[in-house]
Amino acid sequence: MVAALVVLCVALAGVGLACLCLYVAWGWALASVIVMLGCAAGWSLFAWGRQTVVRHPKQALKRMEWGMLLPGSLAAAGAGAVILLEIWLKTEDKGSWGNVVTAFSAALTTFVGALLVKGAESYDESWIAKPIKKAFEDQLSDEFDQNSKGEVALYNLEGDWGRSDRQERAKILERELRLKESREKVRRHRESGRSGGS
Repeated sequence: MVAALVVLCVALAGVGLACLCLYVAWGWALASVIVMLGCAAGWSLFAWGRQTVVRHPKQALKRMEWGMLLPGSLAAAGAGAVILLEIWLKTEDKGSWGNVVTAFSAALTTFVGALLVKGAESYDESWIAKPIKKAFEDQLSDEFDQNSKGEVALYNLEGDWGRSDRQERAKILERELRLKESREKVRRHRESGRSGGS
């Protein structure tokens, strides 16, 4: 159900971008700015989340999930471009090539539309889960001992990196990072007590 909603949102955003380009003065510039802002917001939120994974995995996860704005904005731009291309090909003076241009237009629209819809249907897997999994593994690879709860949550926990599994992993990782931090403080306190008493 959610995947269908994402596909619908991408398609409607593409229609909106195409309408801007067709019916608003300087609409193409405005549409470009909207797409760039969506891409920049997605990239920035993902990067911000990636930087905070080690300190706050749960907050980092929330930020990184908004990274889907980047591929979503590009998919909407692609959908808008397909609509504009279809309109342009149908309004061109085709002459004797009319049937060829119409067939080419239909084939291109179907191909690009299928690519966009396929990407949007698997948005959680391709747009969110894989990049977040890689970011978590890159940032936390040296944080946990072998076979610890943290390492198991990071690499070996049953399930995939779907939304509910991501949230569960982030909770476990945050708890394990806090425990590790507490152990480090206790160890440093003991060492400073020994060196201070000598």
